[in-house]
Amino acid sequence: TRWQFRTGGPIYAAPEVAGGLVVATSADGNVYAVRAADGRAALAGMSLSDYLDGLPQAIIVVYGDGRVVAANQQLAALFGKEKAEMRGLLGGEAFACVHSRLPEGCGKTIHCRDCTIRRAVNRVAETGVARERIPAYLDTKDGRVDLRISVTPRKGLVRVTVEELKRPAPKVGQA
Repeated sequence: TRWQFRTGGPIYAAPEVAGGLVVATSADGNVYAVRAADGRAALAGMSLSDYLDGLPQAIIVVYGDGRVVAANQQLAALFGKEKAEMRGLLGGEAFACVHSRLPEGCGKTIHCRDCTIRRAVNRVAETGVARERIPAYLDTKDGRVDLRISVTPRKGLVRVTVEELKRPAPKVGQA
């Protein structure tokens, strides 16, 4: 059966088919789920970040260069930000990495070449091969934050799931 479904913008990547649904992300910033059998809307016009909010893990979706497409509320809360303010930032800026504030900018400092998160996103974007439960860390203004991440390719994008996060212990004399 052939059918068509109109979205508010073009769809540049092949849709994902699962559970009898065809799920696609449109350039209009929305996620569309259509019943595969007849092309009728099951979910139409939900933003990608709202869709991600329904998932239990802390997730950020980025382009291969690390620029944020969307983040869910769980991830934004981990880094003390509003999810809308993360959109368009580079990963280090979104995660509040201190090196992203250096004059060279996020992704261009000497520290960035050794960044496990950045290297994992770049490698997954280039190869299409997922990487699971990678130990990583961020240098923040409050100290080192240890993470465990999984990085998965998703139709031209990269999904980073923060599975574990350990904040630095407060310094003596701080609450």
